[in-house]
Amino acid sequence: MPTADSSNKLAFGPEYYINRETSWLDFNTRVLEEAEDPTNPLLERVKFLAIVSANLDEFFMVRVAGLREQVFGDGAPQDISPDGVKPEEQLRMIATRTQELVAAQYRCFNELLLPQLAAEGISLVHPPELTPEDHQFLNKFFRERAFPVLTPMAIDPSHPSPLYHNRSLYLACVLDRRSTLGPKRLFAVVQLPPVLPRLVQLEGGTHRFLLLEEAVAMRLPELFGDCDVLSWTTFRITRDSDLEVLEQESDDLLRMIEERIKARRRGDDVRLEVNANVSEELLSRIVETEDIHDDSNYREVYRVPGPVDLTYMWQLVKLPGYENLRDKPFTPQNPRGLSRRSGSDMFAAIREKDIFLHHPFDSFEPVVDFVARAAADPKVQAIKQTLYRTGSDSPIIKALMQAAENGKHVTVLVELKARFDEETNVGWARELERVGVHVVFGFLDLKTHCKVSLVVRQETDQLRRYVHLSTGNYNRTTARLYTDTGLFSANEELAADASALFNLLTGYTQGHQWNHLVTAPTDLHRRTLELIEEQTE
Repeated sequence: MPTADSSNKLAFGPEYYINRETSWLDFNTRVLEEAEDPTNPLLERVKFLAIVSANLDEFFMVRVAGLREQVFGDGAPQDISPDGVKPEEQLRMIATRTQELVAAQYRCFNELLLPQLAAEGISLVHPPELTPEDHQFLNKFFRERAFPVLTPMAIDPSHPSPLYHNRSLYLACVLDRRSTLGPKRLFAVVQLPPVLPRLVQLEGGTHRFLLLEEAVAMRLPELFGDCDVLSWTTFRITRDSDLEVLEQESDDLLRMIEERIKARRRGDDVRLEVNANVSEELLSRIVETEDIHDDSNYREVYRVPGPVDLTYMWQLVKLPGYENLRDKPFTPQNPRGLSRRSGSDMFAAIREKDIFLHHPFDSFEPVVDFVARAAADPKVQAIKQTLYRTGSDSPIIKALMQAAENGKHVTVLVELKARFDEETNVGWARELERVGVHVVFGFLDLKTHCKVSLVVRQETDQLRRYVHLSTGNYNRTTARLYTDTGLFSANEELAADASALFNLLTGYTQGHQWNHLVTAPTDLHRRTLELIEEQTE
């Protein structure tokens, strides 16, 4: 039973909690169940299988990496989770669960999806199945596209092991050299660069594919010259990629994030994925150069019975001409009152009444229009905007840049610590600054998650403020996928709150008496408890 501590708050024992990491693995298991579900269209199932792999990548790069640092790092604090489990025990639990999850994922791939894809004319072929025409096509592919970008790397005392890039695919091999130059037996690697397609589509008017690693493995004797290939495998290293940002470390957050992005490529190893049929000689050569554990306590090597890294399945998901294997397309509706006609007055519609949006059922285009029209409207004097995840081709950022070039006062808060979007956000911050946008980065020790756009417009009788609030990112692509809500309003109290919020974010300005917004970390926890108590009563 819960007991009261000295502050009269209820204190719950570990038995009341579930482990955060195993709970996340339960979630990813449910994603895998969507891939296994025969009632889902086939290419949607393929998509879910790829999502499982992408989710696991992030799980290892952030959550497993944090636990691993506690277990193996010198002097790292040992944080016991709320359910009472120590870091080393959590790592063992994760290894057991994840090994089981990956095994189930590859059963789904090999036993369910591959046969059904083949039945629909989408097949993954292997070298023994290639026709003379296939070989002719691959000769040209290798000569014109692959060979110029591949770099064979021998590893011996005079050629040290390279730093394997995070999540990059490598082909490792043991070679028997016929030449007298160099050692007789040679261990070597070749990076399979992302500029080459993971699935090489063969000619012939059908969707037949050969894995890039198999195409390259066929040419290893040519790549290394005068060698016999004794064995080969593909492997992939996952590294610690979490960016810890400490307030005392830098007085320039933008430059510090740029340095951390570079350091991310050299993070500690947290996982090795390798083909299940790898020879012990090859595996030991890879493991001995990396800080990877492969024992009964910490099983960080994942031997997979199929292609390493199933995120390549996205290439199949995007194949044209298979609409019958996908969910029926959904067209979001344009919210009533927000006509996209060039002559319509969007600001008049918002003045008339608040407009609520429910994405993806309501179109995201009015949000894009809101910023774009403000950028072009001569009556608009200022635009203030928060940006978290925007995507690599953002019409909203382009509109903000256009607004600055049109002489408007534009202030943008770019959250540099948006996990795995840091590099994109750094690039956008530099572009915005270049055209005269005033760019700020929030607080060093917090992430700014609020999604707010504020437009200040000179109208006949007064300056009027228009606000857009959202639970989702200002990202046109993800707005078609994720469920979020948004609100357009010209309510003066809400607008005053939005202005005060930006003043807080840009200048630490406090003292505003909030009308409708509740801010964290100062008031959100308290106000949430008050609302719960209110509903309880």
